Amino acid sequence: MGKQISKILILTIMITSIGAIALYIKDFQSSKVLADVSLPSSPAPIIITTSMISPDGNATLTMTQNKNIYIFSSDKLNFTKVSSGKFSIPFNTWSIDDKHVFIREDTGSIINFYLEPQDLNITQKFSEKFPTYTLQDVTGWASAIYLIVNANTGTKDVSYWFDITTNNFIPLATRFN
Repeated sequence: MGKQISKILILTIMITSIGAIALYIKDFQSSKVLADVSLPSSPAPIIITTSMISPDGNATLTMTQNKNIYIFSSDKLNFTKVSSGKFSIPFNTWSIDDKHVFIREDTGSIINFYLEPQDLNITQKFSEKFPTYTLQDVTGWASAIYLIVNANTGTKDVSYWFDITTNNFIPLATRFN
């Protein structure tokens, strides 16, 4: 009977050992499969899209951002901007004839306004004309050719029309808010 218990004990140890070896081999193979899977080196780009419909509903300007590249598109306009800041589409972006838009760029230290499709920096144009004034905002269109520009002279708030055909600023008697 002692021999029979010894045989059962040896057989149990052998079966347990074989099972442990089989589990080890299975774990090793599955970890090898995981090691062979290549993961992307960087996360997929984050793409942000916003849009603004023209007042008459005939055009939509869409801005797609992928990192620091901004693509603006519509059936009437297409252009690209690169910025370390952030571009946005103002509420009143479309001219009333749907031929022009203005967009806003916030660099953190300055706000730039661009007129498209001319690729004209309105903020820079204003600073050249009025170097001691501060352009505060471009609020929208007064007509198909006039943008309303709000500024500060250092002592008071003033408004201008920016004529997109001549690139001139026309002073207004009343401040537009």
